[in-house]
Amino acid sequence: MRYVLIALLLSLGSSVNAQTLTLMGSASVHLDVNQGDTVQAVFYIQNKTDETLYISQVAPDCQCTAAGYPTEGVAAGAQDSVVLYFYSKNTPPGPFSKTAVVDLPTGSFSLIIEGNCSIVRPQVRAGERPVLYKPRYLRISNR
Repeated sequence: MRYVLIALLLSLGSSVNAQTLTLMGSASVHLDVNQGDTVQAVFYIQNKTDETLYISQVAPDCQCTAAGYPTEGVAAGAQDSVVLYFYSKNTPPGPFSKTAVVDLPTGSFSLIIEGNCSIVRPQVRAGERPVLYKPRYLRISNR
């Protein structure tokens, strides 16, 4: 019974968000990175109301993730985006999952960046200087 009540409450929360701000694609992105890469994940959104909708805040779950969002609000019927930046410099090798909660006056929803982080070892050849990995800047979207 407890699980049914929790599922009902979660479905009510997501229906409120679906009527106001809609994600135009998935709420999560998956990618494989090398340690040191920077990821820019773009999540496209659309305002489904008749008035400007303001995002209160976007709260990432750790210091390796930062967020950018429209601080001037999203006009009625307009499309915009929330951008999450993931810095993998200090991420240990293996699977990772980073979450950011988007808070609205009518509720909240989560955005997720997940994947696998690998370490690239320097290439060493006899008589030559080691070739070090040059970190990449990756851009991905939820569409």
